[in-house]
Amino acid sequence: YEALNARDEFERAIELDPEFAQAYMRLYWFWGTEVASNQMLANLVDLPRDEKIAKRDDALANAIRYQSDPFTQEFYRAHQAWANLDQRKALRLVTSYLEERPNEFGAFVTQLNLMRELGLRTEILELTRGIIERDELTVDSANQLLQALRNPEQRDLMRDLAIESLERFGDDDFSLVYQAHRMLLWAGDI
Repeated sequence: YEALNARDEFERAIELDPEFAQAYMRLYWFWGTEVASNQMLANLVDLPRDEKIAKRDDALANAIRYQSDPFTQEFYRAHQAWANLDQRKALRLVTSYLEERPNEFGAFVTQLNLMRELGLRTEILELTRGIIERDELTVDSANQLLQALRNPEQRDLMRDLAIESLERFGDDDFSLVYQAHRMLLWAGDI
């Protein structure tokens, strides 16, 4: 599995540089996926769940500890708040991070996922419209927005986003095609 190989390489990077914050953060994401019940790549490692959570939390604590850039540290703290089920604090932190680094796709995804968890449909709608109006739609942002914009009051926008995404990127990403078709079903276009 590529995920296991990546984990091994991050651990090796930490052996070479015990203060390599980004390697710790990548380990945090690996262990976070490992304990998430909704992830296809979960449970690749045969350890008790509490040990996986301890590894996840330890990796995040080290990522925060060794990150010297205050903005990136803030992004890591957003993940810490999220892991502690304080989604509102996490959203504030990641939104602040995005003000300094607006093109950071990972932070965009984090922000969008937090908005989804908090049920912030209006904010997701505004974010989606802004991206479309500024013509900043990419295959990756389209894929994420298609997953987030499930709002029965916005059937036209859902339909438009799905069709535009398919027309622009349909040949580039099977996941996007899947998400666009789901969006069309949510919009009532069977």
